[in-house]
Amino acid sequence: MRHLPFICLLLCFGLYAEKTELQEDEITILLEDPVYTDGVLTSDKGVCVKAPGMKIQARKIEYIRKETAEGLVHKLSAFGDLLVDFNNRIYVGDSVDYDFITQSGYVTNGVTCIDRVFVGGEKLEFHKDKSITMQNLYATTNPNKNSLWSVEAKSATLDKDQVLKTEDITVKAGQTPVFYVPFYKTKFKSDDNSPFRYNVLWESGQGPMVSARARLYSTDALELFGRLDYRIKRG
Repeated sequence: MRHLPFICLLLCFGLYAEKTELQEDEITILLEDPVYTDGVLTSDKGVCVKAPGMKIQARKIEYIRKETAEGLVHKLSAFGDLLVDFNNRIYVGDSVDYDFITQSGYVTNGVTCIDRVFVGGEKLEFHKDKSITMQNLYATTNPNKNSLWSVEAKSATLDKDQVLKTEDITVKAGQTPVFYVPFYKTKFKSDDNSPFRYNVLWESGQGPMVSARARLYSTDALELFGRLDYRIKRG
């Protein structure tokens, strides 16, 4: 994705000068030149939001807290130079919408990095139980669009314990589908044991070959791997 890398862990640390600070219900909002109208707070000059289990940094924000005929409305929308820290994992994306009452929200065109693998989707939904649902998921070791390989699926869930589950997965070499996996489950770990590895080899007289290995299933007691060797000359 184009607005990486993830070294931008500068959430809420003095990125904007002359900030205004608002605190309520364990929520801290730092922003510059805010405009307040009828329960709606807006700014387009930089904002940082701290809430339990979450931090948001963006260029523009609309923060709403007001009583309506249907009850209390308490939510925000933010976009531009977006960084979201949810359950101690950093996400970037185009925009974020979050409801403080339901403790749920979503990032559009979001991506994160897990075990040196870039994992993203058109919509990343954050839930109250700290799990995440990803729509139109993709995973690759290269954030660029012209990646050597990628894994795609319509949806996936990542629970609070970093266990990823998905179905109907397509593995692609470039833009060419090479095999299909009906079900995938793995637990992302904090060590150096990445679920995806690949090498490009060159054998004399036979041309280049791409060798890839993927962890197809993982629990604390069992790990299953799949391997693919694709010779570019022969196919």
